[in-house]
Amino acid sequence: MNIIAGEPLYVVYALYCTCHEDRGLRYVGQTTRGASVRFRFHIWDAISDRSDLAVHRWVRKHGGDNIRYVILEALESPERLDEIEIKWIRKLGTFSDPRGLNMSEGGKSIKGYVHSEETRKKMCGRVYTDETRTKMSNSAKLRGISPLAVQMARERVGSKHPNTFLTEEGVSQIKERLWSGTPVRVVANDRGLLISLVSHINTGVTWSHVDWPIGPRQAPRTRALMSASAKGRIHTPEAIEKMRVGQRASWTPERLAKAQAVGLGEGNPAAKLNEELVRAIRLRHDEGESYVSISRTLGVSDGAIAKVCKRITWKHVI
Repeated sequence: MNIIAGEPLYVVYALYCTCHEDRGLRYVGQTTRGASVRFRFHIWDAISDRSDLAVHRWVRKHGGDNIRYVILEALESPERLDEIEIKWIRKLGTFSDPRGLNMSEGGKSIKGYVHSEETRKKMCGRVYTDETRTKMSNSAKLRGISPLAVQMARERVGSKHPNTFLTEEGVSQIKERLWSGTPVRVVANDRGLLISLVSHINTGVTWSHVDWPIGPRQAPRTRALMSASAKGRIHTPEAIEKMRVGQRASWTPERLAKAQAVGLGEGNPAAKLNEELVRAIRLRHDEGESYVSISRTLGVSDGAIAKVCKRITWKHVI
């Protein structure tokens, strides 16, 4: 069974309340990240008012501290999760019973769920005015620095974050290996983690509240030594220096100029624009047309249009 941090990942679970007047299993769900992680997401969506689903309204009504979860069935793989979820929803009646909180029969089915008239209007599509777009942009910028956002970020540090499967003890062991000079790639491979995750731990981007070991830190081996040792060969320092000198010498001025010429403007094989279009794009943007509007007419992403207008790309076109 696939288990991380002592908990099975592929499970069907149920939620209930400890209140005297509301006992009984009220909601059945499935997850591929462990029941505790999914449960924390339910509580987070409810208390942050990000969701208006029946189960989250129920959580807000009784309070997150009074809600508990129970694992109904754990599986070896995620293939049968839909089938098992449908079975338990029918068995407990959390969809057919008016007191149940499931809005469908389970699995990937949405049978029985009826959208409100307000939701239907939203689904038909809506075009926002420039004023509304500006307000949405300013709100998004302020959301990250608001007192509530800062407080929530502090409460979700480390193992308290609903989407993590690491613990402070596990991160401390990772830091001990990194401190002793073990390369990031080796630590990631040994523990089955993403290299980017271990790299963020190494640089302090994440899990910075976990202390590093005391004492001098050992420097990790060079990339050349890592690559050679992986193939069963260990290069000497002299050989490594020769390889580095050879790599630098191979890029002659002629070769560098040729590579830059091929990748410049229309010489780039992947280029979708030409100099005439670039000038027209910049003119349209100067006249007030948005990046999105220009991108729709040319079949190019709005990000590429923005780089053209800001002269990040096609800088040689005047």
